[in-house]
Amino acid sequence: MLIKTLLNKVERFKSFVYGSIRVKLVGGVEALVIDIEPRRNSRPICPECGKQRSVYDRQPQRLFEYLPVWSFKAYFRYAPRRVKCPELGIKVEALPWGYGKERMTFSYQVFLARWAKRLSWKETADIFETSWDTVFRAVKFVVDYGLAHRSLEGVTEIGVDEIKVFKGHKAKRGQIYFPAFRGRPRPRNSIRLPTRASISSTNDDPPVSCPRWTAR
Repeated sequence: MLIKTLLNKVERFKSFVYGSIRVKLVGGVEALVIDIEPRRNSRPICPECGKQRSVYDRQPQRLFEYLPVWSFKAYFRYAPRRVKCPELGIKVEALPWGYGKERMTFSYQVFLARWAKRLSWKETADIFETSWDTVFRAVKFVVDYGLAHRSLEGVTEIGVDEIKVFKGHKAKRGQIYFPAFRGRPRPRNSIRLPTRASISSTNDDPPVSCPRWTAR
């Protein structure tokens, strides 16, 4: 099976197609370089207004680091188009695999951030032959995304059992103990909500009770 076929299965981008895939030297190390081209007659999207606009010109090719393939580092290579937006002027088009001047793809940032949950950031950087700063930026991207998309709707109270924490107790995921409830009925104003709602991709997390802190 061709690498291009696999990419079209897992990373298919609307209005873009994969071109040639070659092994080239990147920073003195052999890596897979995957060319990407816009579809014929496709129009770039303005990153500010989100609308399709006409092409102004094209910038030089850039490399965007992708998930490693076997023992090879992998990069998307693409020459971004600049759009001529009648409302906001000349802008570099919005790309579905990355943003701004960041040279890592979304997929690679999430990949590093997941490993950074299991290992130290330095170990993650050493294993995947990258820098500590790269791992830091990947984790920051994932955390910022989670904070920006979390919903606190319906949350009125939050509480933490400091005694258990200082005794070294480690509660299971989604489990928090509240001494105020031991041996007494749960207050009417306590609520139950899913944990890690901002970063979890499923709704299978167990609920926790939240007394103590009252929203104002």
